[in-house]
This record gives sequence, C-alpha cells and structure tokens, in this order.
Amino acid sequence: NDNTMSNNFTAGIDLKYNITPSLKLESTINPDFSVIEQDDQIANLTRFDLNFPERRNFFLENGDLFNNLGARNINPFYSRIIGSKSDIQFGLKLSGKVSNKIGIGILNAQTESTNSANGQNYLVAVGRRKISKSITSTSYLINRQELKKNNIENTYNRVFGLNLNYISTNNKWLGQLNFAKSLTENTSKNNDFFHAALSYSTRNWSGTSSTSLVNKNYITDVGFQPRLYNYDAIQNKTTRTGYIENFTEIIYSNYNIKSDKRDKNEHKFRFNTYLNSNLKLTEEAIEMVNIFWRKDLSYYFVNFNFNHNNLQFATDILKNGKPLPLDIYNTAYIRIGYISPPTNKAFSFQNRFQYGGFYNGDRFGWEFVTNYRLQPWANLSANYNLNAINLKQYGKDTIHTFNFSGSVFFNNKFSWTTIAQLNTQNNNLGYSLRLQWEFSQLSFAHLVITDNFSANDLHRESTGIALKINYWLDI
Repeated sequence: NDNTMSNNFTAGIDLKYNITPSLKLESTINPDFSVIEQDDQIANLTRFDLNFPERRNFFLENGDLFNNLGARNINPFYSRIIGSKSDIQFGLKLSGKVSNKIGIGILNAQTESTNSANGQNYLVAVGRRKISKSITSTSYLINRQELKKNNIENTYNRVFGLNLNYISTNNKWLGQLNFAKSLTENTSKNNDFFHAALSYSTRNWSGTSSTSLVNKNYITDVGFQPRLYNYDAIQNKTTRTGYIENFTEIIYSNYNIKSDKRDKNEHKFRFNTYLNSNLKLTEEAIEMVNIFWRKDLSYYFVNFNFNHNNLQFATDILKNGKPLPLDIYNTAYIRIGYISPPTNKAFSFQNRFQYGGFYNGDRFGWEFVTNYRLQPWANLSANYNLNAINLKQYGKDTIHTFNFSGSVFFNNKFSWTTIAQLNTQNNNLGYSLRLQWEFSQLSFAHLVITDNFSANDLHRESTGIALKINYWLDI
C-alpha cells in the first residue's frame, strides 16, 4: 500500500463590485471550493457521461446568461469543465444588464499547469438583446487556449454561435433557432450545429417539437454534448460521430374541477429519434406518460416505454469485461410511482419502480426518496436506488446507490452537516462532516472532514481535513 500524507496552506481573495444595480464585476484569485456540497451518487446505465449541476457560486451568479446557449443535451458551455483537471488560478466575470434590452456576460478563467497537463485559459463572451417584444437574440464566443509556462500553444478550441428566441404576445407560441460553429486545430469541415424548436401551449393541450443537427467535428471542449463521443469497448477507442435528433412531445391535461380531491389527469406522448449522418435510424424511444394529480399536489404516475437501439458501438454497461455486441435491441418496460405532497409537512417521500427489458435482458429498478424537517433545528434527506440487471450471457449485477444528508442547526450562526454516500457501481463509500460558523455577517469558518473507502472491502482510499475561513469586507 502506498500511504502518503501532504499538508498545505493557501490563501485567496474574492472581489465583487456593483458597477450599476444590474451590472456586476466579480473576480476570484486562488479560489477554494473544498466546502462545496458533493454531487449525489448516481448509477450510470447509459453509454454516455452524466450531466451534474454547477455548485460553485462564482459560476452560478447570473448563470442563465452563460448556461443556456445550446439545446437539450447539446450545450457549448459547461462550466464544470473549468478546474476539473487542475486548480483555478484566477477568474474574472462581468455580467448583468447594461440597459433594459441588452445583457452581457464576459467570463475569463485560468487554470494552473501541472506535471501531467498544461494550463488552460477559458474565455466566454455572451451578448443578449431584446429585438422586439417577441424576439430575443443571443450571440456568444467560447474559447479554450492551452498555455505552457504562460506561452500560447497551438492547441485551442473556439465556438461561436447565434440564437434567436421567439415568444408570442399571448404566450402560446415559443420558437427557437440556433446556429453554431467550432474551430479546432487541424479541423475545418463538418463543424456546424443547427437547431430549431417550436412549442404551443393552451390550458388543455400543449406540444413541442425540436430537431438538432450535430456534425462530427462540432467539438466543444468547454461544453457538454456526450452523444458526439462513442466508446467501443471491444476496440478500446472513442469515435466522434455526427447525428440528427428529433424530440416531440404532446401533452393533454384533463381537469377535474368538480372533484374535491382530484385536480387533473395529464397524458404525455414523447418521441425521441436519433439518425446517424447517413440518415440511418440508430435509436428511438417512445414513451406514454400518465400522471394523476390531486388537489394537494401529490400525484402518482404510470409510464409505458418502448426503445429501439441499433447499437453501433460495443458497450460494457456492467463494466465487467463482457461488452454487448453490435446488434438491434428492442425493449419495453413500465414505470410506476407515487410522490407525496410538497407541502410544509415534516415528512415527505417519493417512491418509484421500473421493470422490463434492457438490451438483451431485463432490469428491475427501485428508487425511494425521503425528507424529514424538524424546524428550525434539523433537516434530514436520503435517497436510495437499486438496479437489478440481467444481461444473460453478458453478466448480471445489482447496483446500489445511497445518498444521505443531515443538517443540525444549533442556532442561526452555527450548524453541523453530515453527508454519506454509497455507489457500488464505482466501488465508492464515503462521508463528509462539515462544521460551519458564521462569526460575522457573510463571513464563515468551515471545518470539513472527508473519508473515502472501497465499497467492496472497506479499504480506506483517501481522507482529508480542511479548515477554511473567509472574511467578507463591505467597502
């Protein structure tokens, strides 16, 4: 066993200045995110990466300017990329409105060089203008530039685009058009992205349809578009492939005005289709969703799903060295569940089940989520997921994930939070303890203890203790 221990002391500074009531300048030097809340443990049963939310305040404030530049599952800017491989040295952000019709956002961040990776400079510039009561335009530029000892390397990725959004005066019609192009060294063709969407909504009926075209060289190093990259578990290589996606949804709502308990029945039909660059059908999902709402906003649902998957790349879903081969997989499954009222009651819960086909075999899933509030002293929440998967000759497995968060508030200045997590798919078991004291207005002292173990044999993988003190000056 290689046991190592390291200690370090760091200091940083955050600055905020309100240029106008609606335009803010922010900077951070040597930021520390050790007290940021951890991501939930989730079992990944897809061929693609998962999208986790941003939790760092520097990127969250006025985040709507930066984070809604693309379409569903195709985002040219995903702020969690910044700082994922090496620490951030500094960041600068100007965001807000310069007038009632114009909003701007400029973000620049620099990461440090390490023994294994050069530093990267990230620049995002966004301009949004309200052309009329119905039309808003957004233009943007996203740049990643590699630096080696502060010298510019010929390794870069740049994305620029234009979005047009339409909303009718009666709010029934919504429309969107997107165009973007990426520039990467040694790549000059098939680097475009197109998207069009149209939605209509009334009290009883609503619908939306969108189509996206992603060319294979539309590379967004600071973005999130996982379907562009396809890993083949047999050939052990990743291939970029362009695709066309269409998503269509039709919703009918039937209100029960005369009922004292029932509110409405909601029926949704969803169609999600993927074609490759040769217009060959590679994947299709058809879903019928039935939601039965009650007056207290609780509801239960019954969903029927059909999936067609013309698998183009061998996939090791269970990560057991037995990848599923290229083939056509047609499956059907059902999902049912109940969600309790989201009221001020102390206890609430959600309960969901799924059973049916999964590639060449079957899958049973169960999810239970609960929350207990003992105001004003404590808040406890937990969620548990079970996935029992049988892929016949390609293996079977039962995957468990568990997330617990409990906070105790001794007073309005002093609190204790415990987080515990389990993910058998990633063989991870861990916990963190955080003691927080607000010793002055907006100024905190945090003591954080973390421990991570192998879920199989409880071997300790890592442990850490961090003390962070931040003091806010209002000048």
